[in-house]
Amino acid sequence: MDSASLLGCERIKSAILSEARAVFAASLQTFHSKPLEFDVVVESTINGISHSYKARVIAYDCSSLIT
Repeated sequence: MDSASLLGCERIKSAILSEARAVFAASLQTFHSKPLEFDVVVESTINGISHSYKARVIAYDCSSLIT
């Protein structure tokens, strides 16, 4: 994988985590015994080609989403 692709992957990962944090903050849910689950969709353009990525986020320790 070339450096442009790696950078694109890191941007997508960062965008997914950012969206996950926003969803968690908006949900006002507190971690109890069940994990918080939701889908995140990120649109990205890599090397001039548009992509849509969907990730299923399952947070067992929601405090990690807040940092």
